[in-house]
Amino acid sequence: MKQFRIIIIAIVLVFLSACEAGTQEPTETSPALNFSPKISMFEEGKVQIELGITNTSNRVSPAIEDANIRMIVTNKEGKIRNQMTIVEIQEIDADEVIYPLVYEAVYEMGAYTLSMTGNGIESLSIDIEIRKIGGIRKLAAPSRYIEPFTEFTIGLQD
Repeated sequence: MKQFRIIIIAIVLVFLSACEAGTQEPTETSPALNFSPKISMFEEGKVQIELGITNTSNRVSPAIEDANIRMIVTNKEGKIRNQMTIVEIQEIDADEVIYPLVYEAVYEMGAYTLSMTGNGIESLSIDIEIRKIGGIRKLAAPSRYIEPFTEFTIGLQD
């Protein structure tokens, strides 16, 4: 009889502990911001870059007044071709992407690096190239950053 009570108590304790684990609330993560640019070429030689910032967490990222985001395009020798700065960014909802800057410039044939940095955002660098194919300048870049694909773009594997 004593062993029967111990077995019943053990079963009840196991059952209660299993129920407790199932009622825990999911924890919120800190806002996690990442660069997610879109690069394309809608007309020969003219590159369009949309500076995208994604909030990959499950909560709102508040506005950042001192984000100091820098987007720099350098040539293969490291010489700065273009440079843009954004001082602050707006609030970003969970799983949302914002595009605070759209930039267009005409590029000659050659290799370039697009670099993005900012306070509280993981840095990102992307190698792109302007190639002449069939007498037409085209943008060659990693496929995941080209959007939309046009007749002037070539997707590359990362």
